[in-house]
Amino acid sequence: MSECKNTHPEKNKRRFRDRPVLTRAAITLAWIAGTVVFLAGIALTAVTIWLTPERLTGIINTEASKRIDADITAHNVRYTLWSSFPRLCIDIDSIKIVSRTLYGIPSELRSDIPRNADFLASTGKLHGGINILRLLKKDISVSDILIDSLRLNLVTVSDSLSNFDIFRRFDNSGEIPYFSADSAKLTSPAKITIYNHPSKSRIVTQLSQSSAVRRKTPADSYTLSVKGDVMVSDNLKELLDKTPFDLTGQLDLAFHPLRVSLKNYDISVAGYQGSVNLDMLAEKRLRLDRFSAAFKGIDPADILSHVRIIPESGTEAVLRLIPSIDLAVSLKHPYSFDSPGLPDIKANVEIPEGDINIPDRNNRTLTLRHSEIRAEISTGDNMRRPAYARIMPFDIYGEDLDLSLQAFATDILTDPDIRIAVKGYAESKRLSMTFPQLRPYGMTGKIESDAIISFRLSDKGRDILKNLKINGDINLNNFGLQARAYGLEAYASDLDLNFGGEMPEITAQTIQNGIFDFNANADMFHLHSNGYDLDISSAEMSGKLKESGKNSFTDISSAAPFEIKAKAASAALSGKRDTVKMTMGGLVLKGSIKAKPGKGMAESFGAMVKSADINANIGSAKITAKDCSASISASLMNKRMTTPRYTKAAAWTADSRSLKMAGHTDEFLSVRLPEKAVDFIRQWKSHIGLKIGSGTILTPALPLHNGFADLDLEASFDSVKLNSLKFNSQDTRLSAKGELSNLRQFLTSGTMAPVKGDITVNIDTVRINQLCGAYNHGLRLTHGPKASVLTVIPDTLTPSDTVALLLPRNIIADIKISAMMTEYTNLYLHNLTTGISLRNGILDISDLGVDSDFGTLNMDFRYDTSDIQRLAMNLDMNLSDVRLVEFFRNFHTLLLMMPQMKNLRGDLSANAKARLFLFPDMYLNMPSLWADIYVRGDNMVLHQDSFIRHLTRMMLIHGTEDIALSDLNIHASIHDNLMEVYPFDIDFDRYRLSFGGLNNFDGDMYYHLGIENSPIPFPFGINIKGNLSHPEIRFGGDSFNIDKGEEITSSIMEEKRLNLMLVLKRLAREMIEKAAEADSTPASKYVFR
Repeated sequence: MSECKNTHPEKNKRRFRDRPVLTRAAITLAWIAGTVVFLAGIALTAVTIWLTPERLTGIINTEASKRIDADITAHNVRYTLWSSFPRLCIDIDSIKIVSRTLYGIPSELRSDIPRNADFLASTGKLHGGINILRLLKKDISVSDILIDSLRLNLVTVSDSLSNFDIFRRFDNSGEIPYFSADSAKLTSPAKITIYNHPSKSRIVTQLSQSSAVRRKTPADSYTLSVKGDVMVSDNLKELLDKTPFDLTGQLDLAFHPLRVSLKNYDISVAGYQGSVNLDMLAEKRLRLDRFSAAFKGIDPADILSHVRIIPESGTEAVLRLIPSIDLAVSLKHPYSFDSPGLPDIKANVEIPEGDINIPDRNNRTLTLRHSEIRAEISTGDNMRRPAYARIMPFDIYGEDLDLSLQAFATDILTDPDIRIAVKGYAESKRLSMTFPQLRPYGMTGKIESDAIISFRLSDKGRDILKNLKINGDINLNNFGLQARAYGLEAYASDLDLNFGGEMPEITAQTIQNGIFDFNANADMFHLHSNGYDLDISSAEMSGKLKESGKNSFTDISSAAPFEIKAKAASAALSGKRDTVKMTMGGLVLKGSIKAKPGKGMAESFGAMVKSADINANIGSAKITAKDCSASISASLMNKRMTTPRYTKAAAWTADSRSLKMAGHTDEFLSVRLPEKAVDFIRQWKSHIGLKIGSGTILTPALPLHNGFADLDLEASFDSVKLNSLKFNSQDTRLSAKGELSNLRQFLTSGTMAPVKGDITVNIDTVRINQLCGAYNHGLRLTHGPKASVLTVIPDTLTPSDTVALLLPRNIIADIKISAMMTEYTNLYLHNLTTGISLRNGILDISDLGVDSDFGTLNMDFRYDTSDIQRLAMNLDMNLSDVRLVEFFRNFHTLLLMMPQMKNLRGDLSANAKARLFLFPDMYLNMPSLWADIYVRGDNMVLHQDSFIRHLTRMMLIHGTEDIALSDLNIHASIHDNLMEVYPFDIDFDRYRLSFGGLNNFDGDMYYHLGIENSPIPFPFGINIKGNLSHPEIRFGGDSFNIDKGEEITSSIMEEKRLNLMLVLKRLAREMIEKAAEADSTPASKYVFR
């Protein structure tokens, strides 16, 4: 105890004061420092004891979350100071940082950004040390940084809003402290994701290896090694596939402000070596000031396997054009990492002059040469400067090919807008080899072009061209096309095509429905297809968007009306046997196409031809037409026409059950059109006008000079109207007009709608002899020298002759016919007029009147097919002023039934009514034949031939002179297969006779001539029996013998059957043959001999 006591205090004080001042100051400071260290040690020991990992973790989580806009969650934070002093070593098991900067944004915006946008960063285990003594000097010196499982998620919502801007409100203008590190290393794979919402771009980097080691010299220099892969997408479209990279080089730091620099930094991307230079500044915001990289000898195939800007369909063409690439990349403008967009990076691409190898159709290689290609690509900043790519003008040349191309593209990272300029010439044959799609068309000739093409390429990963704009000129010189697979050949001597427009999107629909504005003209155009040839000279065609002031593209499924016009000076159409040549003073075609809901279709179209001449050879016929004009127009109705549903008239269906059991022709006229044709007729209004000044129709079938003139025709889907037509066949001349109506309903109605007709035919002269003679001559020309009417009208019964001939019940027609003069054999008819009507299957020929040299005829006729079980013919005929001699001279066949009528002459008037039913197989129902005939004779004279003289001798009449008879009134009827002549009186001289009788259709007869008053004092009569061809004359009683009449009726014809069609064929054949025999036309008049 005494060793530690001071027994000489005054002495000690005096000794301290006697020491030097500096020594005394040092001792004092040492005592103070010792005291401070002692106290600090005591404080640090206390803090160390109190600041456990649990307390430290809670303090960091709480205090750090208060001081930044983020929630920090750290686990098991530990530190070491005593063993590592002056370094403070910190270990953390994990850290997670969730940003609060995006809290409170609108829900619409929240739903449009990634779900994990608030997540900023996380790590696994984290270790590092910091020198606390240097920290007191505001120098940050760290060492041995190890970060495990780093995850970094940087999201930019707008220019002023991002999830990583958690320090913004605490920014100040103070200097950034000095920073140094011995080493830093990522111990497990790291993932860094950068998402920019305004541009919808995303960059994902996977770091498999990353480390930084401080270099000894120069100061603040590090060796940085990074290895991993990167992916880039934009608006959900992949721009850069998973691409590996490897970075190794020197990293330099500068402070006040903080700057990071890379100089000649080695980089490997997708296996290609290059160098990078970079300057990055960190003040209030992180900014990239300079960036450049260079690569040489890049294989485009490797690049295209990662870069997804070019569609797969275009990579083959790119690989053919670009064998290798030299690439230089640089930053055009400083880039702030919190700006809404990608950095504005410019890439210069150089492709040396080289070859393009293209396989041709024979598996050989077509080699073309291209000049040096220089290109420039910029990513832009998505705001003021959009991304673009530019290819400077270069040439592609080779045998028969010389092209100059250049291209420019904008928005290449979002929705590429590409513009290509093409100018040059090529031989079509070489062009077909270059583009496989053209090979099937076998093109020939020289093509010169000057065009600008632009389009967009987008739609979220699908290769769709958008906004295709084309403007250009193409000249095809001696152009040929031989598409044998399609049976098509075409040639053009000099074809110029100017075209242009904009296609909003290239899809199957727009390709099918779209068309560009165009103007085309050709001196000569030839088309061969399916055995036919079309030749056109001086042709022009144009198409344009209606009311558009510039070139445009029209999608007829959504755009305004598109108008098409065409004209040509001449045209010729020919085939293997047929030829049509048309020469016109003017041809104009017009049309417009307009959108309808869900599809595009024509809105209107029209054509007009003026002063045209037509020469046509169709088979063996020759047709000419001069001074032709035609117009065609059609327009789409605003509302689709609904066709009324017609209900069949009761008269049309009364025999419906019988129709099922008997063969017959169609009871209705019908046309079954495809559904598309029906819809077209229902929706369109149309009009056709045709006028022809004159023309000829020359055919071997009727080798006369056949001509027509003043043809004026109008037609629409509702009606066809013939305003005028004049026709002549040698000496036969007529004119016609008429109209068919209700056609639209007839063509489109689901049930049988009526079709109506009204026709008027005025005939000046009909020379039947000449027509029949020419017809006979034509048969020999077309069927052989031995041909006759029998060749085409056989004298045999055919199956079609036994089918019920029904007249269509839905035809309503009225026909008026007049003929001033008709020649048949030696018969001349004058002033023929009649009206023909057809309704409900009933044909009526009414008021037929005709004058002749022997009398006048008035007649009504009906053919009734309204009921197949009651087919019938009705006749009502009046003959007046008939001179018998002339009558029987022209109708001598009637003498077969009444041979002795040849002995009568005088004037007759007759009225006859007849009715005849037919069986459904067109056989005449002979028992149904009924007729009632009244004949009046005036100034009658009976000539005594041998037969009549035999009768007069039996009546004791002397003399052979003709006998003058009194007026006759005869009544006859036909019924039950019999012809019955009712008794009538004949007065002459001193005689009164009564004549009557009957005969059947087999020719058996019994007639009785009774002598009622004569010079002979007793009554008697004469019986005429036997057959019409061999009559027997016997004396008999003075009255008709009923028993002998019954003998005639008992042998009514039963076996003989007559088919109406066969009878009509025979009658027609006989009439043609007789008329042809009477023809006196010389052979020199025939066009064909």
